[in-house]
Amino acid sequence: MSMRSALYQSSCRSTEVFLLLQVLIFTISGHVRVSPEQNDSSDKEDHRNRELWIYEHDPVKVGHVQHLELEPGKVYRMETMAVKPPVFVIPNFLTDEECERIKHRAQDTGLSNSKTHRKKMLTTPPSTEINETFTEFDTDRDGTLNREEAGAFILSEYNISLDTDEVQFVMTQTSIDLDSGGSLDVEEFSQFPAVENLMFKVVRALKYRPMPAFVLKKLRRGKDRTSETVRLEHDLYDPDSSLRNRLAALTRIHPYIVYSSETLHVVHYNSSGHYHAHHDSQRTHYNNVSVCEHVGHLYPNQSDGSPPKTRICRFLTVLYYLNEPEQGGQTAFPMADNDTYTKEGFTYEYNRKQRDLTDLTNHCLDANLVVNAKKGMAVMWYNHHVEDGWIGELNNFSLHGGCEVHIGEKWIANHWINVEPNYDMQKAYVADRIRWRTHEKHRLLQQQQRRTTTKKNNDSETQQQSTSFNASSTGEQICKIQSYWSYSASMAMHDEL
Repeated sequence: MSMRSALYQSSCRSTEVFLLLQVLIFTISGHVRVSPEQNDSSDKEDHRNRELWIYEHDPVKVGHVQHLELEPGKVYRMETMAVKPPVFVIPNFLTDEECERIKHRAQDTGLSNSKTHRKKMLTTPPSTEINETFTEFDTDRDGTLNREEAGAFILSEYNISLDTDEVQFVMTQTSIDLDSGGSLDVEEFSQFPAVENLMFKVVRALKYRPMPAFVLKKLRRGKDRTSETVRLEHDLYDPDSSLRNRLAALTRIHPYIVYSSETLHVVHYNSSGHYHAHHDSQRTHYNNVSVCEHVGHLYPNQSDGSPPKTRICRFLTVLYYLNEPEQGGQTAFPMADNDTYTKEGFTYEYNRKQRDLTDLTNHCLDANLVVNAKKGMAVMWYNHHVEDGWIGELNNFSLHGGCEVHIGEKWIANHWINVEPNYDMQKAYVADRIRWRTHEKHRLLQQQQRRTTTKKNNDSETQQQSTSFNASSTGEQICKIQSYWSYSASMAMHDEL
């Protein structure tokens, strides 16, 4: 064993002891439940003494190249593409075999159409009457009401005559078209009664003044997102943990934080597929919510018994290209390295020109940074600033999106690294995951032992090998996090970010 390996394993074991002590403390005191007010308290601990850590690579300048040994004897080239936010590309980060495995696992698991966060909030199924009315006006029987069909319903139900652009404007202004797709499925259609009063106000305004130019521009940009997605548990695409180990080495973030973050998010774009510019994470106190999604289960329910409201906390994104589209499909950062924007100025310009900045169907090549897709390449960027050694406020310049695929198809995968601003809560979350992993390890061990006892002709050599494997699993493997530690932050409801 090399000295480097010995030191690394020693460090892992020390961290393991600390975190398992945390498990004991939390177990004695009961399942960790704190109030959201505690989450607002500032962390006074010197970040240099923390057992968990995050890291941000210094971009230095655009074009700066670093060579990183991420695996024994294997060096990877990392080039800076932007400084604000720090954006890096790492060619050949994934092998062809890894790319194909991820694609095949995604296809085997089954992809579904991407949805926005607002649409996923609809939980009440439409009534039988609503379904019957929807079917009546869905004249082409495609499962959606296009603008002509929605206009026919509005005319029949409310005696209001609108052209197709006006119908789209009404659907957008009332937020009934939750995925900005220019059509309504039955779930969206069922929201009409709730927006009647607002619709009447919008219609009255339309009749007294022409439709603004920015509205027409918004209508031309189309759906916010056109793609298929699926989540893959870690053991499906990375059975030996080699990719996640490489990811931890690349990010230099504590392995426990990396391994306990979200499952792999795979996205498939067909021709004309795109995802308009957006942020992967949400700012501190987004909509007056301070609790991060991945630690939400550690907080008490609200007074009405419902779970606490949460926001997305993704410190870092690593995007992998699994293939190369024939044309289009770039990743664009509209605001990267735009020195003319202060934080306040950015907010003003973003609100004033939002459709120009985010419309990657019509304005992809106008972005300040455009990264061409190349199979096996990784793109890494930071969604948040680092403040006092820990996750800080959202970096506004991390605005990004997927340009339209003109010819062919595009496959990508995302690794999002979740970090809670309250250090103690992140530590509690990691300890909670280790406690779950320990229980899972015992469960699998018991399964293995039951299988062994049911075999009548096991020889002593087989039993010794089994014992040897189980013993080694309790030591070094905890640093690598074995493939069956596939439980992760419950983030599947937030693929839109």
